[in-house]
Amino acid sequence: MTTNEKNKRLAELLGVSPVCYGYYASSDGGESCRCTFDTKREAAGWLAAGAPITRGCTIHADERFPNYCHDLNAVHEVEIGLTDEQCQRHYDNLADAADAWLLLQGGDPILNAHAMYSATAEQRVDALIATLEEQGEPPASH
Repeated sequence: MTTNEKNKRLAELLGVSPVCYGYYASSDGGESCRCTFDTKREAAGWLAAGAPITRGCTIHADERFPNYCHDLNAVHEVEIGLTDEQCQRHYDNLADAADAWLLLQGGDPILNAHAMYSATAEQRVDALIATLEEQGEPPASH
């Protein structure tokens, strides 16, 4: 899975909706009319003005999910909402990921605790996705 797919999957498991960062107009045809706007009304006004570049353009929302894979703070907010059972399973999954990473590095499994505690946001997301898919319910705080 790409990081965007992981971000989307974790957001889905948490019941988090994408955040709208604005709007853009674009064309499915070869011409590029990609323009960004703060509001849908602003984008509609631009299209209504009828400049030649607007032919074939449609308005789209620029929606994005939280960037969990690159934001330890966002991941932490998810982790602190885990139930005790989810928390235990999450750390088991995180330990498995740390073991796999250590083996790839030719490292000593005794360093597992350090690798687990210093896991990247993306490694934590992988463990969270595995945990929430196994548990079938979002953390209590979501």
